Amino acid sequence: AFAQEASGALKAAAGSVDVYQTTCSKSSAGKTSKFLTHIKAVKAAKTAPLVSIQVYKGKFATNSTDANGTDIAHSPDAIIKGGGEGVYTILVDKSGAGAVNYFLEAHCLTAAGGHSGQTEPVQIQQQ
Repeated sequence: AFAQEASGALKAAAGSVDVYQTTCSKSSAGKTSKFLTHIKAVKAAKTAPLVSIQVYKGKFATNSTDANGTDIAHSPDAIIKGGGEGVYTILVDKSGAGAVNYFLEAHCLTAAGGHSGQTEPVQIQQQ
């Protein structure tokens, strides 16, 4: 119930990129110590491009790719440690031409692993 989720679809153009932003804040559980996100392709064909996620905040950045878009597993976790409170920008792209649907999760976490405050990811670019 604490995960912030978004789903979307990248259009067929090879350079399509969707962009989201979410804001982490202190909560009763504590301050934000790390940001964790991952992605998965949804019902992708075997010939569909791989879907990837990048996240950055200030001088911190990380990424992850769903290496098998035909299964139900997410990509490995992309984690930013030490980013703290503030706005995190999430980019979703793919390895080549072809439309692909995706589902992403993002979590603002305390040092103890609890969830800190977080807004729903807001899509600011859709391609």
